[in-house]
Amino acid sequence: MTLEMIGGFAGGVGLFLLGMNLMTQGLMQAAGSSLRRILAAATASPRRGLASGIGVTALVQSSSAVTVATIGFVNAELMQLSQAIPVIFGSNIGTTMTGWLVATLGFNVKISAFALPMIGIGMALRVMRGKTPVARIGEALAGFGLFFVGVDILKDTFGHLSETVDLSRYAMSGILGVLVYVLVGAVLTTLLQSSSAAMAMTLTAASGGAISLENAAALVIGANVGTTTTAILTVIGASPAAKRLAGAHVLFNVITAGIGLLTLPAMLWSIHWLQQVTGMDRDLSVLLALFHTFFNVMGVLVLWNSIGWMTRLLESRFEVAQDGFSKPKYLDPALTQMPALALTVVGKELAHSARLGRELAVSALNTEFEREPKFVEDVKQVQELLTSVGEYVARVQRGNLQPVAGEALGEALRVLAYQHAQLEQVLDCVPLKAGMELQLGEDLLGEWARCREAVIGLLSAADPTADTFDPEQLHASRKSVQRQFKELKNHLLRAGAAEQVRVRIMVDMLDHVSNLRQLVDQAEKGARALGLLLELVQERVPASLSEEDENPQPDAREAVADT
Repeated sequence: MTLEMIGGFAGGVGLFLLGMNLMTQGLMQAAGSSLRRILAAATASPRRGLASGIGVTALVQSSSAVTVATIGFVNAELMQLSQAIPVIFGSNIGTTMTGWLVATLGFNVKISAFALPMIGIGMALRVMRGKTPVARIGEALAGFGLFFVGVDILKDTFGHLSETVDLSRYAMSGILGVLVYVLVGAVLTTLLQSSSAAMAMTLTAASGGAISLENAAALVIGANVGTTTTAILTVIGASPAAKRLAGAHVLFNVITAGIGLLTLPAMLWSIHWLQQVTGMDRDLSVLLALFHTFFNVMGVLVLWNSIGWMTRLLESRFEVAQDGFSKPKYLDPALTQMPALALTVVGKELAHSARLGRELAVSALNTEFEREPKFVEDVKQVQELLTSVGEYVARVQRGNLQPVAGEALGEALRVLAYQHAQLEQVLDCVPLKAGMELQLGEDLLGEWARCREAVIGLLSAADPTADTFDPEQLHASRKSVQRQFKELKNHLLRAGAAEQVRVRIMVDMLDHVSNLRQLVDQAEKGARALGLLLELVQERVPASLSEEDENPQPDAREAVADT
């Protein structure tokens, strides 16, 4: 093999990997909120899930991308395991479209006649239309063209190789040859992280006479096994539900590969018979595309009635680990390329962190004396969780966002700021020091207890995910609590002036009142901002924020000044 051939091989592989990446990302980002409708259709029934998996994979030309995205949906609790497994089955059938495109267009049509215009038109749309869905479609069109340019280069490379090297000396037949090529296919797909890319290489190699049909079929079986590594890598550190779906993907591909190996001679004989009966093109690339389709359809037919069994088996595995609060529950890196769905999981994660923050605040108010170390550690873990959410939002922001998505991300940052401020107040709100209750007197203690109960009631109502959430009622509750704080403050000042309470105790109590007032302000504003965020990501439709809260950052100073 000459240096020119090596360069052609590397360049061809690089071009169709780049093309597939552009095509996948462009189509997914162009879909935007339409992915929600696809997702809803996929969850309606197993057959719809299968059809959605086939259709989306055929469209984006990447079963790995669809598998990773589906794992992201399950990780974010947007889809149940039993609903996601048919999508994984369908993606294995949908990925066979790559083989047919390469076999029919890549080898029978002059590439430059359609690929180069696609690249030109696609990049023109990408440059002229900015961040619009049309620009994303242009990016996908350019990727489609690059994919076929890469195939064309590989076809020429393998053609020159077969002319200069006697490849028949390296052919391997029998069981050993099949197993070796299965291993090669698995390793190749693992390295490329794309079974479609491995399939395109296999087709071009077979068409160029580099390998036999039997060896190429073994490569295809190996590629199906190798593509599971993408799912396995994706679920490292993910939720148990995501690991279960990755397990389903591995089970399907490994079982299907086993069946394929056992029936390989029969399938190859059937393909040759079908080719003779129908007069189909004898090109090895067409026969191999047909084998790839038969192989995956057979796997779905054999395992279709096992979905229930597979679901029950996997649900008994990967139990939930208790890792504290710092680890995100819903965020998934795979969804950052799909802003519409990324925003949904950001909203769910912020609703989760808000619930943790409210529980910690209530715990603080129900504690009479100094905090235990575990409580402080829990607060710090929730703060770490909020930091992770902020980093995730920053990753989504680096993508190409439409105006609505940009508005939602801005609201997410606003919610983060309020929640961070609320947690700071939770740490500062030590109710009483030991012995302080002996210095206050019965009236002040009773008034202090009523204020704390009012704050706990407000925190319970500050849940924008609840059906009973009412922003106006919450705002009214905040005003009522503020009046109670003002009365307690005046009572403390009068008691201090009359020397009924020592000045040091009075100052400490005023600090407690100030901290609680700031906690109330941040909790109420944070809940209303989170409600607006959930409205923007279509989780629910609460009332919008009032005019007084238009400032995008919480201002703790106003609460201190009011107190």
